[in-house]
Amino acid sequence: MSKYNLDDFHKALDGGTICVLDVETTLIERGKSVFCEPPRYLVGETLMYTLFPGRKTKCFCSNDVYKLRDTLASTNPDIVVGHNLPFDLKLLNDPLGLARASRPTIFNTNCIYWDTSVAAYMMSGQTHKFPSLEKSLVDVGLGHLSKDSEVSEAIKAGTCPSTLHSNILERYLHQDVLITKELFNKQVEILNDRRDKSFFNLVLQ
Repeated sequence: MSKYNLDDFHKALDGGTICVLDVETTLIERGKSVFCEPPRYLVGETLMYTLFPGRKTKCFCSNDVYKLRDTLASTNPDIVVGHNLPFDLKLLNDPLGLARASRPTIFNTNCIYWDTSVAAYMMSGQTHKFPSLEKSLVDVGLGHLSKDSEVSEAIKAGTCPSTLHSNILERYLHQDVLITKELFNKQVEILNDRRDKSFFNLVLQ
């Protein structure tokens, strides 16, 4: 059961700061748990924005995990969004992989977490487990928003992101963050139209 209710979420959505987070890592080895044996952090980006008032947007990207942590902690967002968010939080909270389980202590205790992959799973009637970002976009009618297919296919084929030029990797990461932002906004729009509080309660972390 979520400790947040729908009113808390909408207050944070309307008057607070939303943070979209994503990190790129070395290649994840098949059959290994990313939480027990996490890959190495390469670069991360955060996109801070507000819906009301003023629609402000600010990006920060760094290949230094500690700088990214400090930036996130200092901005103190009300909502943190990500696709498979626990993975990103694990890498930031425990960059050396020393802890088996690690809570996201870099944010304040009242921060609300929204995992777009969990939302996609719940909105599919719990039929699509661990949906990819691309699949989740298609499911809500945003299939036209696609990532750099050349980079994506190279990674899927076994190319370690650490071998890519930093400019290419950062551009790919920036696309991920922007697309995740659009997916989050669309998911919230759809769930608002459904007026089904149970969906929100299941998604809110």
